[in-house]
Amino acid sequence: MREIVDGLGYVPKSCTWELTLACNLRCGHCGSRAGNPRPDELGRPRLLEIANELADLGCRTLTLSGGEPTLSKHWEAVGAEAAGRGIAVNMITNAARADKELPRRAKEAGLVSIAASLDGLEATHDRHRGLPGSFKRVMALIEACHAAGPPVGVVTTLQKRNVRELDAIEELLAGKVYVWQLQLGAAMGNLLEHRSEQLDPKDLLQLIPALASLVERSPINIRIANNIGYYGKYESTLRRHRSTPVECWVGCFAGCRHLGIQSDGSVKGCLSLQATQETEGSLAEHALADIWHREGAFSYNRSFSTDSLTGFCRTCEHADICRGGCFSMRTCEGGSENPFCYHRVATLDARSLVKSKRRYAPLALAPAALLAAFGIGCAGDKPQGPPPAAPTADPFPGEPPSVEEYAVEPPPEPPPQGDEPPSVAEYAVEAPPDQPPMTTKYGVRPPKE
Repeated sequence: MREIVDGLGYVPKSCTWELTLACNLRCGHCGSRAGNPRPDELGRPRLLEIANELADLGCRTLTLSGGEPTLSKHWEAVGAEAAGRGIAVNMITNAARADKELPRRAKEAGLVSIAASLDGLEATHDRHRGLPGSFKRVMALIEACHAAGPPVGVVTTLQKRNVRELDAIEELLAGKVYVWQLQLGAAMGNLLEHRSEQLDPKDLLQLIPALASLVERSPINIRIANNIGYYGKYESTLRRHRSTPVECWVGCFAGCRHLGIQSDGSVKGCLSLQATQETEGSLAEHALADIWHREGAFSYNRSFSTDSLTGFCRTCEHADICRGGCFSMRTCEGGSENPFCYHRVATLDARSLVKSKRRYAPLALAPAALLAAFGIGCAGDKPQGPPPAAPTADPFPGEPPSVEEYAVEPPPEPPPQGDEPPSVAEYAVEAPPDQPPMTTKYGVRPPKE
């Protein structure tokens, strides 16, 4: 399968574009440590040229990102230029600066959708974002888009504090958003200083079945990001809403079908890649086509070999096609083995059960015990307390915070480059068909056969 796709040639079908590194929030999981703009961010003329260069290369979907993209004076112009060339443009925002005019401005600029970051219920979200009231602003933006368009989606970064709130979040979003993307927080940027917030690989034994159950029963189009997986009995359920005909993970396409652009013009296969050596060239100096087609470019993916893998990933039967899962996630964990792989965690857990003789009957005679060991078939933890209150009558109280008020001082070391996993780009184009409401109940159970 992968050989067939690669044989079609390398075309950047999707792109995530960091228009500015400026941000008005201090998010504890921010992969790029956004806050202050880069000193050499590209100006409007070059930005518009790049939008056309993307179209010339065959880009079909473009996500305007940051930092906070609305802090760029040029986001509407860039969006309109790309949309005018037939690219489906969307934007991901933290909604801290959102007002009642943002949906209208986005529509007039030609954007097909908006995605808002939502990282839990009110207390959890505001804690992660570092700004009281940010939850209400997100919900207000969702309501405004739901009422007047464009379609709105939500991106949630999974961490220890919010995984038990997924059912409540789902009920909050049902009927209001067309897509909900769930992604793992990776050990990069600000999250390196808050590792206690990051999920552990062993948590996948509970998380993956729970996500499969959520995908199966929810009326929302739930997209599982590329840094969650892989394989096992839940794989087809997790990938059921992908735009590809194959309901399984087929490897990272950074630098093959996707690219990322930093605000200074640096080009990467994916904005989530942290290492400076993964920067392929600068659009301040070169045309995008020259960087994309350069011999040896994006070699970590275009010239991939299983020899670059170690440990379980090296010996895995899926190694050739999986390639160690999400390349960014793998590099965050050392680069040669991906501990955040469900197949790896489940296989090693099963082996440890056998070695420790924790089972009390042969495997063939104890299916219930084996399923329980994998976190399957047992009741999950249901969030306690009433559902979150609706936003206030005035959905946008007060003045939006300024970038100066909430700017983050740069760290002593040069900040790691990258952004949250940007795979929302390939999904933020069309709303799902109307579906009848479904009763939700948070639990852990396998999907239907």
